[in-house]
Amino acid sequence: MEWRKTDGGIVDAELLRPRDWVASSHLEIGSIFKVFSTELELNGIAEITAISLCPPLSTGDGEVVTGRFVTRRADETVRMTFETGDTLEGSKSHPIWSPAIQDWVPMGEWAAEDVVLGREGWIAVTSVEVRNESVSLYNIEVRGEHVYEVTQAGILVHNSTPCSVNPGNFDAPNPVVKSAGDLFEERVKNTFSKEIIRQNEILRNSAGKVIGEIDFETAEAIAEVGLSLRGKVNQLHRLAEIAKQRGKRLDVIYGPDTSPGTFKFLQESLAKKWGNRVRFIPHE
Repeated sequence: MEWRKTDGGIVDAELLRPRDWVASSHLEIGSIFKVFSTELELNGIAEITAISLCPPLSTGDGEVVTGRFVTRRADETVRMTFETGDTLEGSKSHPIWSPAIQDWVPMGEWAAEDVVLGREGWIAVTSVEVRNESVSLYNIEVRGEHVYEVTQAGILVHNSTPCSVNPGNFDAPNPVVKSAGDLFEERVKNTFSKEIIRQNEILRNSAGKVIGEIDFETAEAIAEVGLSLRGKVNQLHRLAEIAKQRGKRLDVIYGPDTSPGTFKFLQESLAKKWGNRVRFIPHE
């Protein structure tokens, strides 16, 4: 498949799927459908370029690789260096396991002296560098645990997040299949519908680049909604600053997928800088 991102980038994808899934989705060469994946920074359309029988699967330990993704050109990446001498370069959104907070953290939110989990235990990050060179990026989808190890040190990272798709004609009126996170946000907005004065406000920096979004705003607060608060520390600090500028509170409305470790880390980090300007609200 060829996936076209809204920024003009292209992702070449190969997926291993059951025959009945292909048949029930009415997929054929030339089919066009919508795709969404946070981890691949993908929100655009895809076209089926080939369909073929699955090659023989290798035997042995481990899980089957069910997807392979190549981003032809990524103009901004993050390069991390570790105390073992290993380096890892990837997209800012690619999650790496943090043993300190027991949760996945995007590459763009790591800093020197943080620790990752390697095959032999904790490994310190020695440097993090944002690079603006055009390179190809590679990702895979792994059956089962959806994780794999990279570098000689065996650093634990997450594989590609499964995409929400709308198979069939791109112009068809059927909506894109919504993720659990999208459905959670809808429930939250329904709960606060009588208080909302603005929603889905796009935030841009001085150069006009999109840097985030305010899920909704009330007379007293701006709100960030997340089924899981994984990887949101920088975003929440940015929103707290905006809330201060507007003379409002930041309400962080979180779902049951937020781990206790992530919640504790975020609560302490935000309270230390912003005090009672930030309020955490659980929601089912």
